[in-house]
Amino acid sequence: MRPTSQPLRYSKLVFAMLVALYAMALVLGAELGPSDEYAFLPTLQSGKLFPMYGEDFPYFDSVAQGRFSPLAGQEYNLVASISTNPLAYFLFNALLLFGFSWMFVEILMRTLSDKTYLYVIPIFVFLTPGFALTFPKLLYIEKQVLVYLSAFLLAFLAFQNEQKPRWFVLSLLAANATLYYKETAFLAVGAFAIVHLVLAWRTSSWCVRLLDGLLASSALAYIVLYATLILPRMSSTANYLPHVWNVGGVIKNLLNYGLFSDPIVMWVLFPLAVWRVYAVGVRKSEQPHFIHDPLLVAGAAYAGGYFILNMYGPYYLLPVYLFALPPIFYFLTRERLRQWRWKAAIVTVALVMMGNTVPASLHYLAYNKYLPVNFNRTMDFLVQDINRRYSGERLAIFFDGVDRGTGRGVYFIVGEFLRFKGLPIDKFDLKSRLEAMDPGLFIGHRSPFDQDEDIERLNSRYHFANPQWPFSVFQPGPLPDLYRGDYLVVSPHSTTDFDGSYLDALRKDFDLVFHTESLFAIPSVNAKTLVKYWMIWSLSKEQRGQGIIVNENLWNWPDYYVFVKR
Repeated sequence: MRPTSQPLRYSKLVFAMLVALYAMALVLGAELGPSDEYAFLPTLQSGKLFPMYGEDFPYFDSVAQGRFSPLAGQEYNLVASISTNPLAYFLFNALLLFGFSWMFVEILMRTLSDKTYLYVIPIFVFLTPGFALTFPKLLYIEKQVLVYLSAFLLAFLAFQNEQKPRWFVLSLLAANATLYYKETAFLAVGAFAIVHLVLAWRTSSWCVRLLDGLLASSALAYIVLYATLILPRMSSTANYLPHVWNVGGVIKNLLNYGLFSDPIVMWVLFPLAVWRVYAVGVRKSEQPHFIHDPLLVAGAAYAGGYFILNMYGPYYLLPVYLFALPPIFYFLTRERLRQWRWKAAIVTVALVMMGNTVPASLHYLAYNKYLPVNFNRTMDFLVQDINRRYSGERLAIFFDGVDRGTGRGVYFIVGEFLRFKGLPIDKFDLKSRLEAMDPGLFIGHRSPFDQDEDIERLNSRYHFANPQWPFSVFQPGPLPDLYRGDYLVVSPHSTTDFDGSYLDALRKDFDLVFHTESLFAIPSVNAKTLVKYWMIWSLSKEQRGQGIIVNENLWNWPDYYVFVKR
């Protein structure tokens, strides 16, 4: 029966309002932003299909990077067949949001006997940085992984109670779609299927065993295909090879996941999964649970993959919550687990979420809504102003606090948007007055900048008319100077803290000709930021110069300021 108690009605109403407000936030001010969405410009926005990631992807060779996610982004081809207005893409994201919200509640309905927190549990997902980062973005694919895995689990659970062919087929199709959407998904699908097959072998019907076997075989097939198609052609610096293991890097990842973005995973999911494996599999002091134990192991396996790879991202673990939250609420409400150690873990999670996780999520949501709007307004101004001021020589655009190494992605995206908006490349040049902090990085990938093969590939794939790199920021040589008439753009991508005094100092030599305003933006104020802020003020000038704190732009405002050199 559906829950009908008064508290549940109120929590259902609050949850429905939250989903509606979140969906509204996605579609308001819909614009393509300065992130991976640049890939839409020469494809969907130019009347072409968005290609599958692979060797022929127009921007980089994803196979060399160790990527094997051929379905990623393909649904936007269907959206673009109806409309290429950015609003259409974000309406699709809103539909994903509604779909996930409904499916997750249905999953909880089928897995939890106590319905008290039925509409409260999903809010924990909404409060994560991963949710606030992925749903306002188009090509942060963890949101689609979350939706496909929800469809898989819901169909799987329905098949346990009602063994109809449609649930069998839907579960298998959704799981396989997930496998080819994100490389680490095979860990969750495979772990869930294998653990369920083992635990429920004696009580399952032959068709349930068949589904488990096909799901496990699908995960194995993905591994075989990856080993056959990707590994032989993978670069030695690929993203999906384990990053260099060092004590500092491992500790940093543990602190970031545990004390910033994903405390539930670190402080509850991992310990609970270890305890259940020990209690059920080793000591045999606990009876296995045929659904919640597989969910626990699947969530831990998915999250554990990123520790094996030694990779951190505040949105990487978003799909884990689908597996983690139902068993966490199920087991921690059992009398046996109401011990001090679990209470301590819950208190730790609550403190981290209040001090870091939730404030960061609110900032990310506001930032990701303002940034595309402010970025496009700034690009439109530059197009108009450069066309007005152009007199035969290229006008230089510097981005303050953005170097020509790790910051090259910023310049590249700006160049793509300006060119797409109709500004010829012979009218403007992009320059940096900061040396590369890491010359080996380019747009988040590790292709060495000085390899002829990479440069030739990028020259041919970026659709520039100039056979050489068209902007100075991509050229070797001494750093250029700012001259009269040059633009200096202070942006959210700056590594410099552009507070009021910094902007006032710039006005001595520059004219402020354009700026954006973000009235309801939320600064990045959390415990992590405050620690960095204290460190910056505690360091001497010499220590700052040594790069102990690389990015001093701690509050991360989404505003742009355009100055012109006097």
